[in-house]
Amino acid sequence: MTREQEFERMFRQEFRDLMPNLIYQNDDGAYEVFGHYKIVPDTHGYRVFCSATDVGIFATARSALSWCIADKNQAYNRAREL
Repeated sequence: MTREQEFERMFRQEFRDLMPNLIYQNDDGAYEVFGHYKIVPDTHGYRVFCSATDVGIFATARSALSWCIADKNQAYNRAREL
């Protein structure tokens, strides 16, 4: 296990209760959002994953994050508009 993987494991254990509210960028350049979503830079924008499901591609990181926030708050109509 690399030092980064060990740190991430410790981070997840220590901050488990905070994960539903955290947004951070990992070493791969992807954003981990609320412990449930992942925003990955793509050639055509930003691809969003919810768990392991590919949600779609958004033009900007801001719109991708907005979709994650709407989905988390169960604002499904707003999420569809994005």
